[in-house]
Amino acid sequence: TPGVEAQLDAQLVAGLAPANTTVVVVNVSGASITGWADALEAIAGLPNLTVVSASYGASETCETMGQCDSMPGVRAAESEFEALAASGVTIAVSAGDQGSMGPPSDVCAADFPGYGLPGQASVNYPASSLGVTAVGGTMWPTVDATGAQAVWNEPAGGLVQWACGVSGTGGGQSVLFPRPSWQPGISAIAGGMRLVPDVSLLAGRPGYLTLSGGAPGVSEGTSASAPLLGSAVLRINADRMAAGRRPVGFLQPALYAALAPSGMAITDLTTGTNDIFGNGVCCTAGPGFDMASGLGVPSFAAWPALLP
Repeated sequence: TPGVEAQLDAQLVAGLAPANTTVVVVNVSGASITGWADALEAIAGLPNLTVVSASYGASETCETMGQCDSMPGVRAAESEFEALAASGVTIAVSAGDQGSMGPPSDVCAADFPGYGLPGQASVNYPASSLGVTAVGGTMWPTVDATGAQAVWNEPAGGLVQWACGVSGTGGGQSVLFPRPSWQPGISAIAGGMRLVPDVSLLAGRPGYLTLSGGAPGVSEGTSASAPLLGSAVLRINADRMAAGRRPVGFLQPALYAALAPSGMAITDLTTGTNDIFGNGVCCTAGPGFDMASGLGVPSFAAWPALLP
C-alpha cells in the first residue's frame, strides 16, 4: 500500500526479525472488518508460521449499532484466530489509533465507523479478539525521547496528519467478547467483557522513519507497536527453537500469569489517557492494569527466563 504509515508493520518486522526470517505481507482491503477471514485462511496455510503481526481493524460499534453486517465475518475470523493460537502462533494486533471514544457529533462524522460513534466507547476488532495480544501505544514527552513514557495521545498538528486531527492509542472494554479466563486480577473492572489493550509499546513521539516508494517519511501509530511485539517474540522463538524448545505460541496466559506479576518483564505505565476527544469517560493510566496502557510496557530482556 502507498501510505507511509501503512509501511510500518512490514518494515519494522523485516528490520527487527532474526536473520533468515521469511516475512510474508498479506493485504486486507476494504474499510470494514469483514476481510479478516479470507486473510487469516491464507495466513494459516503458510509453512513454519510462528508469529502474525496485524495493523488493521475497525470499531466494534460498526456492528453493534447496525451500521454494517460484519458478524458473519467476525465469527469466521474468530475461528481462524483460535485455530492459529491453538497451533502455537503468537498474534500481535494493534489496538488502533482513534483513542477510546468516538468524536463529538460535530467532528469527523464522515469517518465513522473508523473512529466509533460520537461520544461512545469504541474498541477495535480484531484487537478485541480472544485469540490475540492487543498492543496499545506509548509516546515520549519530547522528540528527543527524554523523560518517562506516557500513553500515546497527540493533538492535531503533530507528526502525522490524521483524519480527525488528534490521534491516540485505542483501548477500552469490548462489546462483543466476554472477559477471558486469562485476564485474572482485574475482575474489579465492571462489565465482564474483554479488556484492551494487553500491553503497550512506542507508537507516537518521536515517531518512526519509514520509506514509501523510496521516499523517507515520519510515521506513527499502533501499526508500529504490534510489529515491535511480534519481532521480539520472533527473536525469543529463534533462541528457544535453537535450544530444542517450542515457540512461545499463544502468549496471553503467560503474559498475565508469568510475565506481568514478576515486576521485571513489564513496566507499569501510569501517565496519560487515550480519551483523545476529551469525553471524560475512558480511559486513564494508573497503577496496575488499565484500559489506556494494559499491563504496561514490555521489558523483553526479562522474558526468556520467565516464559514457560
